[in-house]
Amino acid sequence: PSFPTRRSSDLGPVTVEVLKDFVVFKKTRTLRSELDVKVISANGRTGRLSGVLLYEYPHNVRLRLYDPFGTTVVDAVHAEGLLQLYLPLKRYLYEEATPVADGGLSYSMEENEEEDEYALNVFGRSGGSRVILARHVFDHRTLRQKSVYVYRRGENFLRIVLAESSGELPLAARLDLYGGYSMELRLIDPEPGAD
Repeated sequence: PSFPTRRSSDLGPVTVEVLKDFVVFKKTRTLRSELDVKVISANGRTGRLSGVLLYEYPHNVRLRLYDPFGTTVVDAVHAEGLLQLYLPLKRYLYEEATPVADGGLSYSMEENEEEDEYALNVFGRSGGSRVILARHVFDHRTLRQKSVYVYRRGENFLRIVLAESSGELPLAARLDLYGGYSMELRLIDPEPGAD
């Protein structure tokens, strides 16, 4: 992997601000990429899909996945605090409001020497209450981001494990949904800065 590899000892004390600088995609304003996707069901069955990923900093994402015949099987959009997931073959639309920084984000940091990692917790506000939105996990020695846990209503529902990279851009990741499904994504010819 070629994520940022500065040693944490070279940076002085590791703080919330230092960890925020190592969050993947922080410096990527836009991204367009084709995808190769392996889907793994809860019972272990696998399938292959292709797709397109569009990203705009900080939270706008569009993901469209196609079966081997080119038929759209998933069309997902996250923008302005709303997640929409459409499954055209089943004519199913799922929508959910996601917490947004309607009063700013707050952060806390944890060090886990036993696991040899740091964690950066991100909090927002929902309905007047402080809620955890994400937990970014970093290698203790290099500060390379290893994973992200995404929360919904205070419960962890998605884990993203980051794999190989090109500079600060991950080229592969595994998404584990708490419900048993997983997706292994590989970016193909990513174009950072694309409109």
